[in-house]
Amino acid sequence: MEPLLDSFESITDESIQACSKINECDQAQDDNVKEHFDVLRQLVTMNHHLLNAIGVGHRELDKVRSQFIFLYVCVFV
Repeated sequence: MEPLLDSFESITDESIQACSKINECDQAQDDNVKEHFDVLRQLVTMNHHLLNAIGVGHRELDKVRSQFIFLYVCVFV
């Protein structure tokens, strides 16, 4: 269980960094915003799978993840 908890911690730290980078971007002028959102998308997905792996996933969390992915696709793809 300890490795999974360590993974959650790493994902949290990286997510905070990605969100900070997104906040720092001038979205009208910064092409890196897509890259930062892509990192965040990957982290959300990894976190989601880890939650399911330890048995605490929930259909409402599935909806949150799906909505985030939908937003990403609508904006960047």
